[in-house]
Amino acid sequence: MVPRWDLLWLLGAAASCLLEGSRGSSPHTIRVSYTSASEVCPGLPLFSAEGYVDNQLISRYESHTRKIHPRVDWINTLEKEDPKFYNRYTRILQKDQDDFQENVEMLQKRYNQSGGE
Repeated sequence: MVPRWDLLWLLGAAASCLLEGSRGSSPHTIRVSYTSASEVCPGLPLFSAEGYVDNQLISRYESHTRKIHPRVDWINTLEKEDPKFYNRYTRILQKDQDDFQENVEMLQKRYNQSGGE
């Protein structure tokens, strides 16, 4: 999958807020993880996306709520600085969810897979 530069920017902004107090020269890692399923499994979303900074979970998006949920308090400062922050990135992840579902359906048809087992 092609890197989503807008999501990388989001995580970069989050990392900047996290690291504002420490101006050291140590490197930091930013990672986004997507998970998509082909069918409903009890207790698991069909699609989820998680954002990490230095292996710390900072946000999670799930298909059943179709919203971003912050997992650390400091990420809320991003919304104060940019009131449209959550709306903008929620729309991006909703589109990603739709794209992933279309891709899963296409792969199921291509490889003649109708369901689990």
